[in-house]
Amino acid sequence: MIVAKAKALAKIILKGIAILLALLILLYAGFKFWEYQTIEGKRAEKTAFLNQQKTKFEDFIRDEVSYAPLMVGTSSLEYVQRGNRDFIFSYLLAADYKAFQNAMEDSVPMIYVGKQILGSGCKKQACSEAEAAFVIDPDSGKYYAALSQDGKTVYYGVEDGKSTPAAFEKWHGNQTSGGAK
Repeated sequence: MIVAKAKALAKIILKGIAILLALLILLYAGFKFWEYQTIEGKRAEKTAFLNQQKTKFEDFIRDEVSYAPLMVGTSSLEYVQRGNRDFIFSYLLAADYKAFQNAMEDSVPMIYVGKQILGSGCKKQACSEAEAAFVIDPDSGKYYAALSQDGKTVYYGVEDGKSTPAAFEKWHGNQTSGGAK
């Protein structure tokens, strides 16, 4: 009789452990599903935000390119920081936008170089440390930027395998590119 009761108790304990194990597995699977949904939701939000920013960038460029020829002769830094152009350059340069602004502190007026518009400047009282420039190509409707720090120049907006806009030669001559972003 005691053996029968022990067997019955052992069966109940094993069933309880099996049910508990099944519940833990279901709970873990539910958690993983929730985690996946959260990650995918955040990824979708980020993708939507980036697409929205890209569309906004393209709209602003389309508007600003037609207006840029009227700004020739104005300060390059003022042009960069005013209105929608602040967004254009911050989008184009991403994390390097602040360094670009610092490198444009002592800016010169924007000029025509052929059909392109060139704006440039250098770090105030330290031109040898950092220089920056941008080119607006009204024909193609594109903006380009360059940041030169410690002798290394990085170009922004230049597609891989393509040459830098000709107006950059007026800024720095025939300098080798330190990279493109």
